Amino acid sequence: HGANPLYADSGHLVYAQFEGAEGSSPSGVILAVPFDPVRVEVTGSLVPVLEGVSVFSGGKANLTVSQNGSVVFLPGGEGRENRLVWFDRAGNRELLPETGRTFRAPRISPDGKMLAVSVEDGAGINIWSYDFRRETFSRLTFDPGRESAPVWFPDGRRIAFASLHRKQILWVAADGSGPPEELLTGESPVYPYSFSDDGKTLTYVETAPLPNIHALNLEGKPEQEAILPDTFLNLDPALSPDGRWLAYTSAESGQEEIYVREFPGPGGKWQISNGGGGNAAWSHDGRELFYLNGSQMMLVTVVTEPQFSASRPRVLFVGDFPTVFPGRNYDISPDGKRFLIVQRTATAAETATPTLQVTLNWFDELRRRVPAN
Repeated sequence: HGANPLYADSGHLVYAQFEGAEGSSPSGVILAVPFDPVRVEVTGSLVPVLEGVSVFSGGKANLTVSQNGSVVFLPGGEGRENRLVWFDRAGNRELLPETGRTFRAPRISPDGKMLAVSVEDGAGINIWSYDFRRETFSRLTFDPGRESAPVWFPDGRRIAFASLHRKQILWVAADGSGPPEELLTGESPVYPYSFSDDGKTLTYVETAPLPNIHALNLEGKPEQEAILPDTFLNLDPALSPDGRWLAYTSAESGQEEIYVREFPGPGGKWQISNGGGGNAAWSHDGRELFYLNGSQMMLVTVVTEPQFSASRPRVLFVGDFPTVFPGRNYDISPDGKRFLIVQRTATAAETATPTLQVTLNWFDELRRRVPAN
């Protein structure tokens, strides 16, 4: 995994790598590899050259390099714990009592009584459930690899999830009564996003050659279908409760925006966001659409009869919302009054006064540590 590539005049490609490529770590490592810009090819081995560089939640490193060989970066802490926090529509917060873990992509059960969430610990990344009434966690998967992006089946009895290393989508009984079962295997990693309310369709993303949206028909023999052309990056497919509309993120305009189109299509398409957006989610009655724009939770009201229309986006509340891929780092309660959001825990290093670190003549060190063949 990598982000923010740049060419250094020392003759190297330099880029950032962060843990898991899922946007949860505040620090990353910078790697360099010798590169010939004339032949456009790598000419040596990849070597880590800087550690502890802070990264934004989306994986962008706080680092820049000058043409004369100076490097400037913002150091990052090691903090990886985060919290699950309830937000109401006014932005008031209430912490869940559980702490000391790293959470990703929370999903509330259809009846609002349980939570499915990806948890990182010493045993890898696995799927856990949480009972809101009893305030207890139960582990559902036991794979030493990476399993993430849980999605509830509409009846609340099963949870679909992604197995990164297997390139599979599996599902498991929500009460942990049986082993996971395979739903599909992709050519590249595949991630589930939403079921239709009748349970007949699952939308998912396959990541190669470019992340794109597909649908899996679960009636009879499962059939896979690409929903959108793979010309642009397309992510975050969210089916409306009635199954007629698909909200998704696309970079077709040059930046990521939220769109809605008829499902399964063909039909009309409407741009929902203005000025960027991602991670769309429908209210349970289908009358509202939420999405994130940086630190802002955005709200759009939706009318589908006699034809589709959407209101102008407005800010519902503001917070620190780390993004996650795959999945969505928040979910909505069935009554639409609260949002359960992953909030990264600030470390002592992060709460201290930020300090930029400058290294002069960095190219000399690059040539020494990362020689070209």
